[in-house]
Amino acid sequence: MVGCFDDGQVAVQAEGCAPMVNAYKAGKEFAERVDNAYTRSAMGIRVPAAVGDFLILRACRESGGFATSVTDDEIDDAQVPNPKPLARAFHGP
Repeated sequence: MVGCFDDGQVAVQAEGCAPMVNAYKAGKEFAERVDNAYTRSAMGIRVPAAVGDFLILRACRESGGFATSVTDDEIDDAQVPNPKPLARAFHGP
């Protein structure tokens, strides 16, 4: 997931599949494929090799943002039963 906060562009990935985070922390321009990528809680964003990786990394760095990973347990704990009110709070009606 990539999002924009007041402090810049942020990329968040599941810990078991975090090619962007790995590249960001290593100071690389391109992300390397994550073989055997796994996440129990975020299969929809399990992307072992990202297209446009250099654009995401550049956006995070140039905007003063960052890239970070979260555990499956953290993903589970952050889930809400009905996300629609939360989504409206961020994106409007």
